[in-house]
Amino acid sequence: MRLALFAPRLLPGALLGAAKDAFQAAWAYFKILIPLTIVLKIILELGWLSWCSLPLKPLCLLTGLPPELGVAWAAGILINLYSAMFLFVGILPQISPPSVEQMTVFSLMMLIAHSLPVEGRIAGQCGVSAWAQVGLRMGVALLTGIFLHLAATMGGFWAEPAVILFDPPPPPPGLLNWAWGEAVKLGGVAVIIFGVMLLQRALRHFRITDILGRVLGPLLRQLGMGPAAAVTVVIGFGMGLVYGSGVIIKETREGNLTQDDVFAAVTLISLCHALIEDTFLMGVIGANLWGTLGIRVLVSCLVCFALTRMRPGRRRAGI
Repeated sequence: MRLALFAPRLLPGALLGAAKDAFQAAWAYFKILIPLTIVLKIILELGWLSWCSLPLKPLCLLTGLPPELGVAWAAGILINLYSAMFLFVGILPQISPPSVEQMTVFSLMMLIAHSLPVEGRIAGQCGVSAWAQVGLRMGVALLTGIFLHLAATMGGFWAEPAVILFDPPPPPPGLLNWAWGEAVKLGGVAVIIFGVMLLQRALRHFRITDILGRVLGPLLRQLGMGPAAAVTVVIGFGMGLVYGSGVIIKETREGNLTQDDVFAAVTLISLCHALIEDTFLMGVIGANLWGTLGIRVLVSCLVCFALTRMRPGRRRAGI
């Protein structure tokens, strides 16, 4: 019986296998994250972030955003969404009250292009070009912002003032507090990766992966993936690129994903991941939740659809 996975005599083996997979995935991630975190901390401490944001200020004007927000977007691109939002709150008193349209544009651009040094390297670990993924995400973020700004301006929607709910506490001072906070985050990531690997084993054991493959198969084929990529996409959409990439690396090592599957899955998840958490996070700075979620998913699927059809030597059968 499939329920035997949780029998006392078999559960230790399942836990040990999940722990081994989690260690391999977490180690690959930590080798990227820890050095980059230290480098980015140095950039922040030296005040170089404002210089990094200079190329983004004219791009903000193209999307209808105050140029001051270039610093916040730079923090999102280089570090993470929370850093961007912390700086955004500090910049807010210096600019005119933003509209829902501006916050939705800003949120979409950050959601599509954030944490690029880390997530670009993670994409590279999966076997795709890190630089190509970074360039793709920056280009898609900018074009999405420009088109949404033009559409909202011509259509006259989302012109009402945004309701800003985000008021973060200041980070504790001192390098030791910062280092401890980062260590706690890494520990949390390791625990979640272990849970994802255990879940992935359970889904395969109970043949739920087969069900997901059949249900999502037609859509995945249009996006350049086979049914075997279903679990990877679901985990990436729900939890994020880090956890989806861990499954991608494991499945590729075991021969369950083709190169086409990996390229399409990484591209889609890079543009569109952690849908629930990230969408609600942008809601607290005044973005339209349904617009943020729907536009991000639609744009990501259209880009993935187009790129997989332009990819040389892609699989022909069934796609």
